[in-house]
Amino acid sequence: MGCKGISGSRTMKSHVGRIAMRANIVGKVLTMTAVSLLVLSFGSCRQRNSDAEIVPAPSFTTEALDTYMRDEYFGTPDGPVLVRHLASETLSGSGTVAFSGEAGNSHTYYIGYMCKQSAEQSVSISLSRGDEDRRLIMLEACVSDESAVVSLPVGQFPEADSVLVETGKQTSLIVTVYEGKESQ
Repeated sequence: MGCKGISGSRTMKSHVGRIAMRANIVGKVLTMTAVSLLVLSFGSCRQRNSDAEIVPAPSFTTEALDTYMRDEYFGTPDGPVLVRHLASETLSGSGTVAFSGEAGNSHTYYIGYMCKQSAEQSVSISLSRGDEDRRLIMLEACVSDESAVVSLPVGQFPEADSVLVETGKQTSLIVTVYEGKESQ
């Protein structure tokens, strides 16, 4: 059991290098697994505190989505309080939904949406003003016959004046935008 000298240290460096390389690969695999689990849990989460709450919706019209949002999202004791309705629109493909007014800085934007697709296409929903936009959600495809809600505190983008939807022509969306506040 003596010292191995220089050749032993090279062997040790090689061994340490292989361990580091394996640790790097394992780290990447763990990171990809964590991201995959986050995406899976995000997509299936139905808690009100999630970024996008997905729930069944009655029919594919702006009126039905508005009624549903007022009754089932804002009309619950633990849900946010509706301050006012800012906009509603049905889009075929990409488009902009302009607000009817400005929201108060201490409130939150709530964007309810439903979509239908004849072929899977990505969908991006952002708050926008001119050339500036803040993406709220990016989906690889939408889930038909379900509604979802994304939100952002007004103070994080007070100058927003519309919702920007980016998707392909084979996607139809109903978007309704509200100003709300947390229940007291």
